[in-house]
Amino acid sequence: LIDDLDEEFDTKLSPGTVYPRLHDLCDDGPLERRELVRTKEYTIDDGAAAHDTVASAARQHLALGLAFGAALEKGDFE
Repeated sequence: LIDDLDEEFDTKLSPGTVYPRLHDLCDDGPLERRELVRTKEYTIDDGAAAHDTVASAARQHLALGLAFGAALEKGDFE
């Protein structure tokens, strides 16, 4: 999972970043976790909640990106 996220988003995420968030998503409802022999499998349990969670995160990232972009264009870093 971490390798897939790293490749998809061109980033390096640690297990300490990814897995606590997966556990939170299971507790909040959008994901369901199944314990396998040596691994865990995560599936979307509530499609509407998963959609809302992703849409909210995307809006937050867009707003942050716009704010950083505006600051870079302004160029006043003193």
